[in-house]
Parts: sequence; C-alpha cells; structure tokens
Amino acid sequence: PFFALSGFICAKGLSAYGRAADLFPVLFLLPMLGLIGMSIGEADFSRLLPVMEKPITVSLKAVWKTTAHFSSGGLLLPMMSGYRYRDGDEKKLLPAFGVGAALTLLFLATFFAVFGLTGEKEHYAVMNLAQYFPALKFVGRIDLLLVYTLSIGLFYYTALPLQLFTECFTRCCSLRKKWITASVLSFVLLLFTLFCNKYNNVIHAFFSEAMP
Repeated sequence: PFFALSGFICAKGLSAYGRAADLFPVLFLLPMLGLIGMSIGEADFSRLLPVMEKPITVSLKAVWKTTAHFSSGGLLLPMMSGYRYRDGDEKKLLPAFGVGAALTLLFLATFFAVFGLTGEKEHYAVMNLAQYFPALKFVGRIDLLLVYTLSIGLFYYTALPLQLFTECFTRCCSLRKKWITASVLSFVLLLFTLFCNKYNNVIHAFFSEAMP
C-alpha cells in the first residue's frame, strides 16, 4: 500500500503535495511534543554537561560526517523547477525550518538526557524515547500510537524527492504522462527494499563514511 501511495504522490504536482502538508502540524508536531513530554520525567539533562568540552574541530568533523543525512534540502533545490515563488511564502517556509531545527535540538537533548552514553547504541530513537514513561506499565505502549502517527509525516518527507524526480525526469524526456515514470520508479524502489533491506547497516555505513 505504501508503494501504491508513493506512486500516486509522484504522479501529482507540488500543489497537491502542499495541501497534504497542511496536515503536518497534527501529524508531526503533536506526536513529537507528546513523545518528548512523556520522556521529560526520566531525563537527566546534567548528562549533557559540560557543553563544548571537546575542541570545535570535533564538532566540525561531526557536521562533515553527517552531511549525507542532513543536506537533503540543498540537494533538492535543482529539482524544484515546478515551484513558483509567491509573495508571502517565506513567512511560512522560514518559521517551519526554525521550528524543525528547534524540535530536532530538543529531541536530541531529551534523548541523550534519557539514555546518556548508551544513546549512541540505541536504534530507532523515536520509538524508544518514551519507553520509560511510568504509565506504560499499566496501559501498554500507547506511545507507539504517536510513533505511527509521526511515521505518516516521515513518509511524505521520503516521498518528496521521488515526486520531484518524477517531475524532472518526465520533463527532460518529454513524456506526456507522469504516471509511467511514477510506476516504474515505485516498482524499482519496491525491489530495492525487498532485496537490500538486510544490507541496511552496510548502506548506512556507506553514506556515513564514504559519501562525505
């Protein structure tokens, strides 16, 4: 179903994608704040001290090593030919980037305040963040409902490069219908997921170490 939905999104324009983004305050902000709120009682922020204990070169090296994971916005710019700027768009876009950056820092601070030095060994950080919330012992893992809701927003984040690629490829090849490109792309990605999922750690290491 997700690949069918991906193909549908790819065949639509950016305007349709933008209308779906209107749901993101509910699908992203509320679950993220809910997970952080459930974890805050178990967080010891003294674990983050001392700040800037190591030289600035260590931080710069970390930025370089993680560029492959956090530069998607810049990589998408050449593929944004279908976007037409309108007066006032910056009033929506710039605050959105600011809120995203603030939430990222808050999430990371809370995560390492909960797990400390063992945080680097934790996989699926979002799923594990609120697992120590006391009420979960009585009502079950209700925090997973927030994780699943958050995953919907992450799906649209993943589908955006595919939609832009479909738009760009269709125009470059002078194709009349985008659904052909969208169908082929979605099918190729389905095969890639089926056969390469077990090599996830190898692929992750490649983009973390070889790409920068």
